[in-house]
Amino acid sequence: MKHVSPLIVTGLLLGVLSCGEQTRAESPVPPSTSTPTATPAPATPPAATPNAAPVADDPLIAKATAMMTAGRFLSAEVFAGQKQKPQAGPVKLMPSATTPLPGREIARRAAAGYLRAGWFFQCTKCGRWHVNLAGGYAVATDTAVTAHHVMQPPENMKPGVGYPILVRGDLDVFPVTGVIADDATMDAIVLRAGVNDLKPLPLGGDVQVGDSVWCLSDPRGERNYFSTGIVNRFVSHAPGDVRQQRINVSTDWAPGSSGAAVLDAAGNVIGHVATIRALFSKSPMHAPDAKPGDPAAGGPATAMNVHEAIPAKSVLTLIPH
Repeated sequence: MKHVSPLIVTGLLLGVLSCGEQTRAESPVPPSTSTPTATPAPATPPAATPNAAPVADDPLIAKATAMMTAGRFLSAEVFAGQKQKPQAGPVKLMPSATTPLPGREIARRAAAGYLRAGWFFQCTKCGRWHVNLAGGYAVATDTAVTAHHVMQPPENMKPGVGYPILVRGDLDVFPVTGVIADDATMDAIVLRAGVNDLKPLPLGGDVQVGDSVWCLSDPRGERNYFSTGIVNRFVSHAPGDVRQQRINVSTDWAPGSSGAAVLDAAGNVIGHVATIRALFSKSPMHAPDAKPGDPAAGGPATAMNVHEAIPAKSVLTLIPH
């Protein structure tokens, strides 16, 4: 039986901020938790005002709190409703590029189009407000894409007391104003952003096994980590179903990377981070007299990790253009 890494279990590579400490983990590739910042955007008035003081020394939390108080965020309830019934609308996509770029230019474009996506929410454990963020990328000046699991409410969010947000750079927080499309099976969601000046990346798909690819993300909170690799193979979890096509690549990622774009040599998005799975060189060993539930005498050694991305060709089927 295949072993699924904890990174994958929670929904790709997410980063999670726990009470008292900040950790980032991904399951397919879950978002990383951190303090959010937001910028103005139309939204439903906040479902509740914070009943626990925000972290004064965290500028991201402070900005998000101010925006929440001003009623600029979409409520968790409205967001959930839009995920069920997306508000399709025109999206002006960039044309695919064909000219190969040097690595430094791919890195520059990846950084310009990179967003963090996730939640600003009140915690059920400590009552304070946190942010839980992973990766995402702009595909139009007002539209972003990330992994579906990234936009699932955090497990420790007080029911209904949280807001979907996007963050550009370190402190530029702005609201999610609508859901254009959402597909849990594909693990992709298309969001309308509360700004109109994002730096979009073109969506491509003309990539083959052996082609070079690049990824910029925040693995376990390591901001702006840029890596390169190749396309390892194409995988179909259900032949003929575009929602279940996947790409394995050898670029580096970890929890907190979910939703980040994977780019080709021309700077086109060929997919986004979804999961990571560990392959072990041996099974755990148990002592002869071990009782059920006893820990293994020696843990399995990790032989390699398999990185799985959602193809841009699949994402394109969700976007009206």
